[in-house]
Amino acid sequence: MNSTYKTVLASLITIGLIGCGGSSSSGDNGKNLFLSGKVIDGYIVGATVFLDLNFNGVLEANEPSVVTEGKGDFDLAIPSKYTECSEYVPVVVDVPVGAIDLDYPDTPIENAYQMTIAPQFTRSNNEDLLNLTPLTTIVWQAIEIQLKEYSGELSCEKILAEEELRSEIKSNLQDQERRVAYRYNITVDELYGDYVESGDTELHGFAQALVVPLQKSYAETVELQEANPEADFAYVEYFTDLEASSYDVWYRSTFVQTSNGNLESKDEYLDGEWKVTGLRERWKKESFNTEEEFYQIDYKYSINEAGLTSCAVRDEWNVHVEESVGIVTTFNVKSGGVSENMDWDACYAATAENLTESNATYELNYTDFDLESEVPLNFGTFAFSYGTGEYSHLVGHGDEMTTSELDALYATFNTRDLRDTEDYGSRWWSRMLQRFDDFDDENITQIMLFHTAGGWARNTYFKDGTHLNECGLTEADLSEDNCYD
Repeated sequence: MNSTYKTVLASLITIGLIGCGGSSSSGDNGKNLFLSGKVIDGYIVGATVFLDLNFNGVLEANEPSVVTEGKGDFDLAIPSKYTECSEYVPVVVDVPVGAIDLDYPDTPIENAYQMTIAPQFTRSNNEDLLNLTPLTTIVWQAIEIQLKEYSGELSCEKILAEEELRSEIKSNLQDQERRVAYRYNITVDELYGDYVESGDTELHGFAQALVVPLQKSYAETVELQEANPEADFAYVEYFTDLEASSYDVWYRSTFVQTSNGNLESKDEYLDGEWKVTGLRERWKKESFNTEEEFYQIDYKYSINEAGLTSCAVRDEWNVHVEESVGIVTTFNVKSGGVSENMDWDACYAATAENLTESNATYELNYTDFDLESEVPLNFGTFAFSYGTGEYSHLVGHGDEMTTSELDALYATFNTRDLRDTEDYGSRWWSRMLQRFDDFDDENITQIMLFHTAGGWARNTYFKDGTHLNECGLTEADLSEDNCYD
């Protein structure tokens, strides 16, 4: 796993849904609905909180708003005509120049920035008054980027009208909650905690470290969007190595997607003054889709801190090969190669076949998906070196296979026995089984079991957001201790 996690830099907002007189609704009875909570970096006073009815991150004349007071507190009054929408749109906070972070009460904020939280209907935490941390903000921003990529313009009306879209948003948000909780190995409840009140100095310190990069991300994203007005979406983010002992090494990433599956990104090294010192990685993806087939090619160019360059190119084709009761199966071929001492132009002109053959590989994969949830249930991958195995001719040419050739290939690899050790001549292989129900322990939500050429692994996920990783040379040897030997 790559130890550098890209973090969409964000803030804390504490928010709860309450009504006057204990009611959570408003309407013709004259009672107002309030969204109540806190804005936290430390606690922020003088920030403007508003209901983002059209998901554009800009305070419009018709959108309810309020300024934070006290210890970052706000009570956002919602007119009755927006009561229903208030559950289905994000809440955004603009932190202006001159606002006060109570961590530094004598030093007004000098650079404006913006923060956001997920719509109320999506969140798995059902407390009346919720504490939203920077991690919670990361969750929503990542989901919002996905939604804009695949669903186009968003609005309250669109979400209310499309039940499938609401279900997708909620499912994706809760999956992302679990991923973020997993990243920090904390519970989902802790993810929603107020770290100032609880005295969690580690999270508090991380939030303080986010302020400058958050401000820069906000300003530079506006500039990038203005420079790419036709793009599906564009953004700039600053990220750090969250496994490092301190947060003093940061990187800058720019991302522009011109259309679905066609994108380019660039990561750059920064010095202690936030100035770009050099290219770290550049990535470009091009995709071509039909109803039954998918093809894409990735170019990834990188330069390490010692100045050594590498170019990696991977092409992939994927085809739907079988559908049975409740299950759809796909089959694909991925190929890739690596070469050193190339510049970006040479890398972008390269193909997987003509890169360094000693580092070039190709993979054959099968995946079974649940038709209703689109979740992968079984997965197998078999990796080969170029010039070995019976399948080298497929590299870059999978879309030219006849139906009979594809059926024969699928039949060969169509094994679902996790304990099978057949390698089909590959240099490495892995089989995976994933389950989401029928557990003896009601606290378990998911189990992933892996059998590879090197041994076994099991990942168990719990309702509170924590996880357990176990390793072993055999299935009987699986234990947490073996993962650290």
